[in-house]
Amino acid sequence: MVRNARTVPTSAPRSRRALQLAAALGLAGTAALGLTGTAARAVTVPATSEAPASRGPAVPAGITTVTDGTGGLTAGAAVPNMGSAADDRALARIKADGLNTVSLFVWWLTAGPTSDAVSPYQGTQSDASLDAEIRTARADGLAVSLTPVFYCSGCQGGWRGTMEPADATVFFAAYGAFIDHYATLAQRDGVSTFFVGSEMSSLETDTSQWRTVISGARSRFHGTLAYEENWDVLGQARFLSDVDLIGVSAYFPLDDEASPDLTRLLGDWTSSQSSSAPGSNWAQELAGLAQSTGRPIVFGEAGYMSGDFAARQPFLDFHGQADWQLQADLYQALLQTFSGRSWWKGVDWWEWFASSDAANDDSRSPAGKTAESLLKDWYAKGWRPAAPDQSLTLLASGRAAAPAPAARIESASAPSSVTIPGVVAPDSPLVLAGAGLPPGTGSGSAGAAPDPAYRGRLDGWDEAGLASLLVLLAGLGAAVWMTFGRAPQAR
Repeated sequence: MVRNARTVPTSAPRSRRALQLAAALGLAGTAALGLTGTAARAVTVPATSEAPASRGPAVPAGITTVTDGTGGLTAGAAVPNMGSAADDRALARIKADGLNTVSLFVWWLTAGPTSDAVSPYQGTQSDASLDAEIRTARADGLAVSLTPVFYCSGCQGGWRGTMEPADATVFFAAYGAFIDHYATLAQRDGVSTFFVGSEMSSLETDTSQWRTVISGARSRFHGTLAYEENWDVLGQARFLSDVDLIGVSAYFPLDDEASPDLTRLLGDWTSSQSSSAPGSNWAQELAGLAQSTGRPIVFGEAGYMSGDFAARQPFLDFHGQADWQLQADLYQALLQTFSGRSWWKGVDWWEWFASSDAANDDSRSPAGKTAESLLKDWYAKGWRPAAPDQSLTLLASGRAAAPAPAARIESASAPSSVTIPGVVAPDSPLVLAGAGLPPGTGSGSAGAAPDPAYRGRLDGWDEAGLASLLVLLAGLGAAVWMTFGRAPQAR
């Protein structure tokens, strides 16, 4: 035990042995640091044996803090199929991670791309079940956003964004009744934000019809009304000034690389390096939309697969090689790019599955992955990197750079293009992310099998950590021998 850092006794044999032990431990520690390539840091030794007062968990080097990690913005997660005990636990976990909103979707069906009707189907959630979900989330202190959507039978990928009803007037009468029903429910249950539509790209030019829908919803719901545009048709809808908030499905193509780093991803928001939208300045386009409409913007859906090529076409459910660090860096790049912009009101992350803790899971859910650590650091702890190009999760774990992939499969297939304006390959299958399909109906494009050796995780021992442990143990053994194993010398 160090009694005083300024006066170390040297006369007694026991003290000499203590010095031998300390020297050996110091050599072992230095060797361990040298083997792992970790820079040594100066340590101030207290002058007394009294332990310093506890002030809570220390903030790691390279990290600053803010008082409110959400900044008063929407920090949400889409939780499909709520109501199970697992999803109830997920709500508590979401709250502990610092998120403040749950995004819910309710599904109806239209019979085909030219249909004039929208109606419930066997998979439609009952009002009673939806009421219960909203009550549960609000009881946990979470705000709720609600989006009624429909699956288009016969549309490519089931996506409603290509609908062309035979009679638009008849269709909008049916659609308006659909929206009115859930606007009434949302008002009754205390929903915070209600979306009157989402990604209905082919019908967004029917301005007068949409204004009728919005007027009907506003007479029933007195919270925040929103409409959500898809990322590829920003500003197409001419009725956006009639709602309070513009939602954007923010699946912007960013980068063709398999695993771009954080610095590259930050640049991609102002100059995309995806071959489907080269040079696009997404941040500028969004700012222009907010300015032209006079309305703030929320990312009603944003999310990324937790695998390679996740930045290329984020609207695709492409399954490849798991890369959890890339997903976390994509989250951080989005948050750093838009936080602090006065027109940006936050993000609902698509999406949270309570059972996504499997080691090779490359789905969009952040649960149990590096991206969840990022969310907790950002929202709950209010941590921010002092240097914007530093990965927050790596700083928080004391690691200065992303881990090198183990046996990375370089031949992994990149996601193919899909039939969306500006990105089209006419005969390609459309496998959309987010609320393009009802829960459980999507299937991803096949790619290379995920490599379990590289997950971008921050927990557990890696090779360098094991080497450090072995060297430290060897040093301890040497110290014991130097101190107690040698024969006493004559004095």
